[in-house]
Amino acid sequence: MHKLFLVIVFAFIISVNISAKEEKFFDVIVIGTDPEGISAAISSARNGMKTLLIDKRDRVGGLYTLGGLNSLDMNCTSDGILLTQGIFREFFFAIDPVNEFADFWHRRDSFSTSQAEEIFNKMIAREPNLTLQMGADKISPVVKNDIISSIKVNQDGRENIFYGKIFIDSTQNADICLLSGVPYKLGGSDINDPSRKQAITQIFRMKGVKIEELKQAVDSEPAYQAKMNTYSTWGFLDIMRRYQPIYDKNIKVRGLNIGFENEDTVLINAMQMIGFNSLSDLELDIARELAKVECKNIASYIIEEIPGFEGASYAGEMEELYIRESRHIVGEYQLKASDMMSHKDFYDKIAWGGYPIDIQTTNINNFGYIVGDPEAYSVPLRSIVPKKINNLLVASKNASYHSIGFGSVRVVPIGMAVGQGAGVVAAYANNHNITLREIAYDKNIMKQIQQALIKQGAFLEDMDLAYNYKGHEFEEGIAYAYDTGILLGSYENKIKLEEPVLSSKIIEAINKFQAVEGIMNKLDLIDLKDEYASGEQLANIIYTLLKIEETNLDKRINLYECGVISEKLFQRLNSNATISNSGLYQMLYESSRYLSAQSFSL
Repeated sequence: MHKLFLVIVFAFIISVNISAKEEKFFDVIVIGTDPEGISAAISSARNGMKTLLIDKRDRVGGLYTLGGLNSLDMNCTSDGILLTQGIFREFFFAIDPVNEFADFWHRRDSFSTSQAEEIFNKMIAREPNLTLQMGADKISPVVKNDIISSIKVNQDGRENIFYGKIFIDSTQNADICLLSGVPYKLGGSDINDPSRKQAITQIFRMKGVKIEELKQAVDSEPAYQAKMNTYSTWGFLDIMRRYQPIYDKNIKVRGLNIGFENEDTVLINAMQMIGFNSLSDLELDIARELAKVECKNIASYIIEEIPGFEGASYAGEMEELYIRESRHIVGEYQLKASDMMSHKDFYDKIAWGGYPIDIQTTNINNFGYIVGDPEAYSVPLRSIVPKKINNLLVASKNASYHSIGFGSVRVVPIGMAVGQGAGVVAAYANNHNITLREIAYDKNIMKQIQQALIKQGAFLEDMDLAYNYKGHEFEEGIAYAYDTGILLGSYENKIKLEEPVLSSKIIEAINKFQAVEGIMNKLDLIDLKDEYASGEQLANIIYTLLKIEETNLDKRINLYECGVISEKLFQRLNSNATISNSGLYQMLYESSRYLSAQSFSL
């Protein structure tokens, strides 16, 4: 009875927060109630801004509630410092008080979706400056002279207009940016592959799971290739790869991510759906229908193959698909994988992250890959300031992030830290009558904003972290290889820079280079018969690929004389019989730079 009373009182608080105020004028308007948007709105409100948080949905929490992603992608340094502090940490501690002091193996990093929704609603309700409005049918920005003056909201057959000074787009697909005319790129457009998008996932629920039996199996049988802490399990890769999908042209299954909701109910994140346009309602409807059938089949397979699931049952799929990738807006700065792997500490940082660069499968023939595992990297304000519109920020995975580095910065905890930064920046812009772009390029103002964020619980320490190719003579080439997905160091960051490069890897890298640079020449690489290739062989390939004017029979000299390669690379090609990994990366980088210069001169 007491619990019921609290629920009724809480519902009343929320309804007051939504409807008791009839304001039409706000300092900050945040569109989208995914966790990133909630964080941005709370931050704005705490900094004295009259804030509207609005969405088309009927419930808050987005991916954590409607999408069912109930296991947290934590971002910690190697010595255990939580990088995404502030509002995300408030949410994390609210899941379970044990999280304030527990280590990795004993913390609660999975939660029930209803619990997450309740926590978010309470956090919103506590902010007197924050108004929540849900259930809009349509939200459209009104733009004039590159300024958003208001949003038109259609709801229940009526049109309302809400005026704002600063707007924050936290929608799933940067819809406000799209409607405002902000330039954007699709999927892997920045590596010349716009159709390349990370897989869509339908998360589903199972009940009646015997968690203790699952734990005993994981602890006792290494062959399961699984690990488990108090509330999460991940692994069983080989078992799940033996699963035969019903719709095998569009669906595959990876290792299980199992997040515990309560003592016998779990959410399963394992299905990968490929080939669907994440911006097409029609295609997403088709994906959902296929997923309904496939999820039940996967659940039946799990019941047969995974310990602890005997006697468990399928309990339905989540309401929303987990859409990883769609638009990448074009901002003042594009955060790249090389920034992450070099642990870049930007002057205009508003958050830190440190999650592995995890590229989920992008086609039916691969299972994805790990580019690398950065210790920590900062997210610059410039990456959430879009081009063209002057009073708009993007607090979501759709910000100005390169499609490779996106594999790390897309995770929600980083997004919540970025959202908190967006709220503080919006308040500063309003209080000082200054544009967002001006703030992003003013180092003194950024120091003030960073100090404000630190006082409000964010982690924004200056860090000068070493990385394993710092000061290397071919550092530019290594960065290029990271940013094109040619260099894959996995979780251990084993990049083997001075080891001879395998001929098979050269062929793979050249194919990738051609795709990224849009080179259509068909090359005959059959002469790379030996296990390793020489610098001379690599020079011959690049000479043919770039269609360079012949000046010398030795193509190393030819490339140098034509300005394709630098003297330091020329010396390396001449001094070694075999080419090293770092030499390959530098060759591709300098060739790319040459192509860019040629295009510019045209």
